[in-house]
Amino acid sequence: MPSKITLMMLAERDLFLPKFTGHIARALFLHSINRVNPSLAQRLHQPNALKPYTVEPLYFRSKDRSLEGYVADSSKPIKLVIKSLNDTLFQEITKYLSSARTLMIRDVTLFLQGAHIQTLDYDSIMKNSEDVSELELNFVTPTYLSNSRSEYFSLFPEPRRLFMNLLRIWNSFSPIKIEKSEYMRYWRWLEEKVGVNMYYLNTVPIEVERLKAKVGFVGSIGYMFKEHSYSRLTDALVRFSEFSNVGGGRTSGMGVVKVTRRKVCQKNTDKNINA
Repeated sequence: MPSKITLMMLAERDLFLPKFTGHIARALFLHSINRVNPSLAQRLHQPNALKPYTVEPLYFRSKDRSLEGYVADSSKPIKLVIKSLNDTLFQEITKYLSSARTLMIRDVTLFLQGAHIQTLDYDSIMKNSEDVSELELNFVTPTYLSNSRSEYFSLFPEPRRLFMNLLRIWNSFSPIKIEKSEYMRYWRWLEEKVGVNMYYLNTVPIEVERLKAKVGFVGSIGYMFKEHSYSRLTDALVRFSEFSNVGGGRTSGMGVVKVTRRKVCQKNTDKNINA
């Protein structure tokens, strides 16, 4: 069950935060899991494994800024957004919320003031997806996509690379599997029937330690579908992306995606899959 947990916190005093705080959000999340389930926290630290969680950078009000970052105003709430992709992890997060009231950033205590929880289930995502003729996405935080044939990362959300990345994440955590026999058909459909009809993207530096990529892209892009055999599946993956993030560095707050526009087809076709 994909879920999004937004924690509202107040800091005991003003504190300095760097320009990008995704890695700090991840550290707060992993520390909270370690409090209630150390063995799970250790598994979530394992390298080279697709993780069932993502975060977004911290949201806060700044009262001062410098070239290095910001001074967060302690009189205003700091928001931590944690996104879970399975039920087990979601239960551990709620267990922590019922037993603890503080978190720490360095030597500054954050007091939990409240939480907002949004949940969906994979079946609802698939059933409520629609035949669409156009989609517009906004990459809110720096995003990069791997390229298995090159040592360089891709800095453009080309349809095949983007949606196949989301399909891989979906199949890793959803009980509704897209069969391997569909993979190549979907790949060919993305290559032949999906185009980019607009984009406004720019590259920005990535300032997160231990990440290989040093640059990511942010901004908006629009996709259009010439034929709609897999547009419903694509719509489901786009809905899912708001919980999963996309690309490299997902667990560090990279690849945060927001759907800004969906254009639904006036007529459905009989060719849409019902996975």
